[in-house]
This record gives sequence, C-alpha cells and structure tokens, in this order.
Amino acid sequence: MNKFFLRLRRLNNKPLLFGVYGAMGCLIFSLLLGELLFYLFPPNIPQSPPQALVILIDTSGSMDGSKLAEVKVAAKNFIDRQNLVENEIAVLGFGSDVQIGTSLTKNLNAIEGAIANLEDGGGTMMDLAIVAATEQLQSTDLNKNILLFTDGEPGYSGANLDEEIEKTLMAGEEARRQQINLVAVATGDADTNFLGQLTQDPNLVFYARSGEFDQAFQAAEMALNSMVGQETAVGYSYDHNGSLGRIFDGGCFPRFDHWAKLFSPPSFALTQRINFEHCRRIGGWHHSWSRCSNSLCNA
Repeated sequence: MNKFFLRLRRLNNKPLLFGVYGAMGCLIFSLLLGELLFYLFPPNIPQSPPQALVILIDTSGSMDGSKLAEVKVAAKNFIDRQNLVENEIAVLGFGSDVQIGTSLTKNLNAIEGAIANLEDGGGTMMDLAIVAATEQLQSTDLNKNILLFTDGEPGYSGANLDEEIEKTLMAGEEARRQQINLVAVATGDADTNFLGQLTQDPNLVFYARSGEFDQAFQAAEMALNSMVGQETAVGYSYDHNGSLGRIFDGGCFPRFDHWAKLFSPPSFALTQRINFEHCRRIGGWHHSWSRCSNSLCNA
C-alpha cells in the first residue's frame, strides 16, 4: 500500500491524485461523522401495526415452584419490550379455572401486577383458556394475537385426553376464524406435536428447558412481529435481546456506505471538472487517461 502511494506521488498527476485522495477523504469523513449524522437525522423506521395480545400462562399444579417464577420473569421481560403507547395486552392464567389477571390494557403497572399475582394449582383447562383469550380479543379492532405458555397436555386427572385435545383444537380453530394469531411456548411434558396442530404451524411452537424461558419468549415475539410484517423493514432485524434494532447496531460499518454515497457525488463532480480542464490542455480525455494509466503502471 505504501509503495502504491509513493508511485502516485511521483506521478505529479494532479487529476489522478485528486481523485484518489478525494475518495479516501469521503471514506474517512463518513467513518468519522457518519454515525453522528445518523444520530442527528435518524431514519423513519417502518412500524408494525398496533397489536392486541393475550399472554396465556399455564398455572396448573405442575407449574409450581421455579417454573412459574421463571415464566413470570420471562413474561415481564417480554412486556418491557413492548410499545404500550399503541399496543394492548391482557394477562390470563389457567389451571382448573381461568384467571383473568387483567383485560386488554396499555397500563404497564396493571400488566406487571397481573403477572405477579398469577397462582398455580389444578389441571390444565387449555380449551377454556383459549376461549377466554378469544373473548378478550373480541373487544378490539387491533391485530389479534395469543401467546400461550404451557408445560403439559390439556385436561385434568381422570379426563379423557383425546376429548380434551379435541376441545382445545376446536377452540384454536375458532380463534383462527376470528383472525387471531396463536404462538406457543412449551416446556416440561408439553406435546409440541399437539401444539403444532393447535397453531397450525410447527414453526410457531418454541420449546424451552428450565433457564431458557426468556429466550423462548423472545423467539415467540419475533414470530408474532413477523406475522404482522414488522420484520419487513429493510435494514432492520431482531437482535439477540429480542428487540427490533438496526443490523449491527452500534457499529459504523454497515451504515457508513450510505454517507459515502452522499458525499461522493460532489467529490466525483469536482474530479471530473479538473479532469476536463486538464484533458482540454493536453489533448483530450483518451490521451489523458492513457497517459495516467501508463505512468502509474510503469512508475
């Protein structure tokens, strides 16, 4: 590289030197000030349509202890990432009965309080829970979603499992008829094949072991947002924290090229003007380019 610049300097060819150094100047300028300009003039980030979401948490007897505590933390973290200026969230728990923690609301304190107050106990009346969630969403015109968390199969001790599964699938089908998206997070003895039937897409089921609930909620969040088009924003994607962010956010490398494109045209125009003046004096463009090229190669 040093040899290349030494050759350039020996040429004493002002148009060529101006072009090379001008391009370098644009690159350095964009690297140093591109991020500042990006901060001062942020882009318009395509926003997803407002959403209504019911968080449906299994609070059956098998969820006692650490599992229920962990899912509450994951649910709270999920809530903290949401835009409650536009979105509405309800919290329901289900065991032998359905607990309506809070109906659809934008109130962060009400949502977090509802999550904290969920109690475990009893069977897994998943069909009743989905019916209740569907009813909650009937009062809104926003995009409708259910995020289901469960650690088992539907039913209760002594129940006919096939009948409980059938009732739950019917409840899911009714939700879809009302244009409600359904995404599931599973753990423990939950049957992911059954949940794939319930959501009508195995890719909308996220299995998590203990200690992985938060990551599973993030994956479910990504799936929900993609279903309403949030990830179609060009140049944006979900990061490992589950939030929508600029690709490689925090680094200049994926963005400085935009600023280089902004400042390159003036530099190019100046270079062309100097080349024009230079070529007019020494006999034309082709002669000048040939002279510059041969000089650089033979230096």
